[in-house]
Amino acid sequence: MFPDKPVVLAQFQNRRYLLKDDKHVYCYEGRQLTAEIIEGLNPATIQCLKLENNEDKYLLTDGNMAYIYDVSIFDQMDITELLLNLDLKRPFTIKEVARNWLNSFVDFNDGNIWCYISAGLGLQDGTTAYLYPVKAQWLNKQHELIDKEGKIYYNGWDLINDQPPMNLKAVAQPRSLEITASGFYFDGTAFYKDQDGAGTLEPVTWLNKDSKFVNGVYSYQKGIPNFFDDGRQLVFDDNTLTKKRTITHQSTLKDLKLAYAYDDKLLIENKEIPNSADRESMELLGSTVDVIEGCDGGRGRYPW
Repeated sequence: MFPDKPVVLAQFQNRRYLLKDDKHVYCYEGRQLTAEIIEGLNPATIQCLKLENNEDKYLLTDGNMAYIYDVSIFDQMDITELLLNLDLKRPFTIKEVARNWLNSFVDFNDGNIWCYISAGLGLQDGTTAYLYPVKAQWLNKQHELIDKEGKIYYNGWDLINDQPPMNLKAVAQPRSLEITASGFYFDGTAFYKDQDGAGTLEPVTWLNKDSKFVNGVYSYQKGIPNFFDDGRQLVFDDNTLTKKRTITHQSTLKDLKLAYAYDDKLLIENKEIPNSADRESMELLGSTVDVIEGCDGGRGRYPW
């Protein structure tokens, strides 16, 4: 049952896959070495796009049928009739699936933004919709904020139910507003934060427009939290509108994957220490591993 010339459509960390060849679309269980055909889908026209950031739901369509597929448990939900009842015409063609930190939005190129509601949206006819269309457009080229008749939305549920839009009175350039990797908003002139979670943006006064978000280092008890660098100082925050810690520097910041080098210092394990090495020639020599069993936290259950 394994595909003749497999193409990976989706992959989950426990070695489950969605695959296709020139005959069928398959779900494949890597641990048990079993493959099953997903009936009714044409592999020649199949589209498979991830629906959520933190889950393993995928939207599958071959233009005629449409499924929401959970790769983690190999469970499929046929949403074909639901889409047709909401006036989406065949052939279904996914132009884009866009996501922000909370929502997923699907563009079928029909003039609507389709909001993905993972828990389902009860309709008046007694059915449940998991994709619901709203006549709206993207705010700008980032495709994470929605413009509905001049009102700006972040939350798909609020958009569907005509709840109050985001409060952008403090934003200098609302049409340029984007969501950054840090979770802060940026309009080209200043950073903003939705401090209360209600959609009211407030300026983050301790960041300037030149500040760049820098990924920290994830490590068991020895990591570095995310921070900002404006070329003159590293700024660490406590996830509020106040800054927690700053480190001044003059040189450029060099990413060594497990540490950061600047001036004659090294930021490693969240500590600043002297660095006598030549910063420009420094590089990380290391390896990567596929973790089969996680660390036991030093409790001695595993010999390694």
